[in-house]
Amino acid sequence: MKDLFNRYKIHCIVCLLLIAYFIFLTGFFPVKLSVSTNSQRTNGTFHGKQISIPNAVYDKVVMVLIDALRADFVFDNDYMPFISEKGRGGQSRRYIVKSHPPTVTLPRIKALTSGSIPGFVDVVLNFDSSSLSEDNIITQGLNHGRKIVFYGDDTWIKLFPEHFIRSEGTTSFFVTDYTEVDNNVTRHLDMELSLDDWDIMVLHYLGLDHIGHTVGPHSSIVPPKLLEMDRVVEKIYTSLEEKGERFLMLVCGDHGMSDQGSHGGASDREVLVPAVFLSPQYKKHVDTWSPHHSLLQIDLAPTLSVLMSLPLPTNNLGQVILGAVDGLSVSQKLDTLYLNCQQIHGLLLSSVADIAHEPSYELAAYAMELHRSYLMDSTGKQAVEDVFRSYELAMDEMSSRIARSLTTYDLYSMSLAIILLTLCLLTTSMTSQQGWWVEKSMPAIGCLALSIILILGHMMACTSQSFYSTLLCGWSLKLLSLQCLLLSAVGLLVTDLWSHKAKFITNLKQWTPKGLLECFLFIGTFAHSLSFGASSFVEEEHQTWYHLTITFLLLSLVTKIQGHLKKLFIEEGENKSTRYHEQDHLNCDGTEQKSATEQRTSSLQQINAYQNGVTKREHMHRSSNEINFNEQNQDSKESNYMSKDQQNDILFPRKRSWKHLLPWKPCVAIAIVILLGRLLRMVNQTGNKWLDTPDLGDWLLRPENKLVLSYIVIVSYAVILVTMVIDLGITTETVAFTAGLGLTYLYRLNSHEILPLFFESGEQHQNLYGTLEARGVYAVILMTNLIALTKWLKNMFRSRFENGGQTKSESLEILIKSKQLYITHAIRILKISWVLLMLLLLRTHNTVLVAMVIVQEQLLGKLLVKEMRLPVRGLALLCWWMGQTVFFQQGNSNSLSTVDVSAGYVGLQDYQAHWVGILLFFATYAGPIFWLMTLVQYVLETESFYKEHTVPVSRSPMLDCTQTLLTERLFTLLWYTLIVTSQRYHLFVWTVFSPKLLYEGMLTFVFFVFAMVTARF
Repeated sequence: MKDLFNRYKIHCIVCLLLIAYFIFLTGFFPVKLSVSTNSQRTNGTFHGKQISIPNAVYDKVVMVLIDALRADFVFDNDYMPFISEKGRGGQSRRYIVKSHPPTVTLPRIKALTSGSIPGFVDVVLNFDSSSLSEDNIITQGLNHGRKIVFYGDDTWIKLFPEHFIRSEGTTSFFVTDYTEVDNNVTRHLDMELSLDDWDIMVLHYLGLDHIGHTVGPHSSIVPPKLLEMDRVVEKIYTSLEEKGERFLMLVCGDHGMSDQGSHGGASDREVLVPAVFLSPQYKKHVDTWSPHHSLLQIDLAPTLSVLMSLPLPTNNLGQVILGAVDGLSVSQKLDTLYLNCQQIHGLLLSSVADIAHEPSYELAAYAMELHRSYLMDSTGKQAVEDVFRSYELAMDEMSSRIARSLTTYDLYSMSLAIILLTLCLLTTSMTSQQGWWVEKSMPAIGCLALSIILILGHMMACTSQSFYSTLLCGWSLKLLSLQCLLLSAVGLLVTDLWSHKAKFITNLKQWTPKGLLECFLFIGTFAHSLSFGASSFVEEEHQTWYHLTITFLLLSLVTKIQGHLKKLFIEEGENKSTRYHEQDHLNCDGTEQKSATEQRTSSLQQINAYQNGVTKREHMHRSSNEINFNEQNQDSKESNYMSKDQQNDILFPRKRSWKHLLPWKPCVAIAIVILLGRLLRMVNQTGNKWLDTPDLGDWLLRPENKLVLSYIVIVSYAVILVTMVIDLGITTETVAFTAGLGLTYLYRLNSHEILPLFFESGEQHQNLYGTLEARGVYAVILMTNLIALTKWLKNMFRSRFENGGQTKSESLEILIKSKQLYITHAIRILKISWVLLMLLLLRTHNTVLVAMVIVQEQLLGKLLVKEMRLPVRGLALLCWWMGQTVFFQQGNSNSLSTVDVSAGYVGLQDYQAHWVGILLFFATYAGPIFWLMTLVQYVLETESFYKEHTVPVSRSPMLDCTQTLLTERLFTLLWYTLIVTSQRYHLFVWTVFSPKLLYEGMLTFVFFVFAMVTARF
């Protein structure tokens, strides 16, 4: 009954853990405050002079947005010759602009069109975008009679519904297609260039981004794709120029691309993008004005607004790029800067309460005063550059101040989540191994007082201006139900803690580690969580895991050698003692002597049977010879005499062979595991500091090294297959695994990722990029698990009918054992299925990583589980450590840019959101899930041992594992939420701390699934 209660309580606390995380996430990712009204075209007066937006400089504007176009693709290489030629001829203005993280498509489109800084929550909304309600240049263009056409990423159609007179969208999430997705845009150009009924054309090309996700930025297919984009630009420019149009083209990227081919982070490769303005109206000249501040991507929105004679977007925080508005006079440029400054100044007034003491407000006033002085100066001594500079500085300061104030945090939600995590941690850590059974509960008066405190606290928070929460203070039925659930959970947890207060110290003592290895695992886990207080440790978390795992393995090696030498010394002492005892009794009666000697020999054999080593067999052999010698000579006169050699053999045993001085097999096994761990670090560089350092994966993915990669894949498959056969034997499952292995090889072959070493790949599959083979692997995985399930059902029915004559208790015992055997077998089948999935979803060069991880797992299983008998809590932490280490060895990091999006499309021919999300989750967390499966296998295979060493005997070892990992998750999340709350205004809050918070949430979800499944074992 108590064990059942424990399981239910684990379910409840795990669910509360996940709920608390989502509550904190809702409060931490703030809703960006913005003005919902659209700006109007108004004329103003400044020092007696009429101020208005200048008339449109261009009749047609074409925006060519090339997804993931890095700055170096345009400026550091000659991949786009037409754009380079126009730059040399003076018909372009070229800039490098900086985009704000997160560098994903949806927030970048919002920034380009509205001039505002989107929130981090747009990362999630990127997969389900809705119409943009903020003021933006597309809506302003529509409201002022501009005709707009669009072709490309369908995100634009979702953001701006019914804005375009003609449009066609292409999906941005099917990343394996980088040809048709661009052809579907370009095929409309001939028609649109022949028509004259549009004013604005927007083209969003996705092919380059898809190439980056699939094969990386250094692939040989990147230059041809850039040349294709260059020819598109040339075609539009030449056609409009021949027609004599006054036109402007803007060629830019929404975000960049890391050296791994992904994006979402804040590295220079991801945030620095080109912005090239092209027009015949531009003339070659030397720029006399260069801004002192770094140009931002949000500066493009007000610049385009001015060039199209549209009002500046209401929430714009960008500045007009003066170099791009060459067609304006100096007076018009000053008017533009004045209107830009006034627009940002209006946002400052609505965002900051005490405006009079704001330094940026004073800078704006000084810039306008300088502008007034310039207009009044008739001598020409006042330099216009000084006015430009003062406006620039004022708008810089105002934009920074507004950006800090536009986000508000839900402190009540964050605080309640932290309280829930704290109570759950205390409840779990104070849980005794004797169970969670409560003998004495809180009295009624205490429950009543607690309820009153909770209700009053909730009311005070909801009536407070600084703590008001739209989530926890709403009046809808759903929100009221959520509030009741959370307050009830707090009350129950407090009650439970009060019930255990008498045994607080006693319950905490259960976490005292048993042995050096378990102590190191506990301290390492605690220290790792504390390291999150520094942003550098968050960015370079992989280094922490690498050092912890290697140190643990070295410590295991030392412990094993120490234990072996201790056994040798004990054994040697017992051997000498026994020999001296035998020598003293050589003159006794033969019968008695034989009996005593046999008794001593039998005892010694029992001791040595438990202790391994060749020495025990040598001693048994010598003892047996002595006994036979005494029996044969007990009536002889020389029976009381032994030769000198025999006495020396007793007093000074022969030297042991070097083979027995150390436990060579465990030492070699640990050394191999350490060596493989070092090699695994070389496969993928990760983190932030050394992310751009070339690694083994980069070298293998080069086209000239494809043959080496092909051989490595073959060898890795062979190692994996041999390991699986040794572990499982030749069974139906291993045959199915072999078939799946062959299909994964064909998938790599037909995806052109490796070279055909033994046969040519079939032409009929090349256009599908291995889709059929990938689906074949999915079918093999499904069939393997169905076969295992069928076998179990067959055995269950057979055991029921064949044991019909047995008693009910005996039949129940047989069924329980049958179920236990099936669960163990099922975990093995799930593991080999997961290995197949890892080989399919991970990048090709990570095949060798999977092989090395499997070898590590086999060696650690035979050493630490079957030989060293690591305690169950320590075993749980070790598997957790190994899973986290493999997570980073895969190439993952705490940056969103390292997520391998291409893994979500393996075996798919079109975009299916649910399947893409599932496959992406499986690929990203392949390592942690593999080691959690391994943990279950380890525990189930040695459950009898753990039950003998766990108090009480009835408590499940799997329950101990779940409780240990639950404690780790609660402590880590609690500590990290406290850090994030205190650092919410930190410089790196959106680039370092926020992505890590998302990763911790996904890792918590992995544990949630593990706990829900294993809590019933």
